[in-house]
Amino acid sequence: MKLFCTLSSPFTRKVLVLAHELDLQEQLEIEYAHPFEDGNTLPMINPLRKVPALMLDEPLGEMGRLIIDSPVICEYLSSMQKDPAEIPSTMHLMERTLEAISDGIMDVSVARTLEKRRPPSHQIPAMLQRHADNIHRTLKWLEDRPGLLVVPEEDPLRIGVIALGCALSYLGFRHEEMKWESSYPSLLAFYTKIKSRKSFQCTELKDTS
Repeated sequence: MKLFCTLSSPFTRKVLVLAHELDLQEQLEIEYAHPFEDGNTLPMINPLRKVPALMLDEPLGEMGRLIIDSPVICEYLSSMQKDPAEIPSTMHLMERTLEAISDGIMDVSVARTLEKRRPPSHQIPAMLQRHADNIHRTLKWLEDRPGLLVVPEEDPLRIGVIALGCALSYLGFRHEEMKWESSYPSLLAFYTKIKSRKSFQCTELKDTS
């Protein structure tokens, strides 16, 4: 399998963390392809020009070899386990909801990054504030639900907590001025624990702009 990705993408990191958690990292061939740069093969692989994108060794039904969107890629990697655990439907719904919320934080955070990179005279302060408000509102929602913020000691991380860890990491990586750590103690405790895991330490975000 070949994973097209960038080292600065929190969505790519989510896939890589899960691959490490499931001990599948050796089965992934990595090809770095930045969605905002010309001259790479990404547009030929994914017409949406988004990362991550996974090319399978063999076709998967009518979709061919391409799988896009990090939730779908993660679901496919999870299905590769020899003995997948039975997940109650309520747990599964909770987990996918946490993943969707965390992905939403990443979406807004990336949009805020792009807005900040515009020339100062072209930036829209109201848009930057809207992004910040959405992020803080969602962080507060999570802070009020500590039962979601459980990091296992030895078991592989669930995809929801992986996504949340990556979202919080990206906030510090690109939006340090938001200082989220000072306002959400439960989230900070969660992140302090999750970032010490090997899977997070060996997939740190890097500034490739």
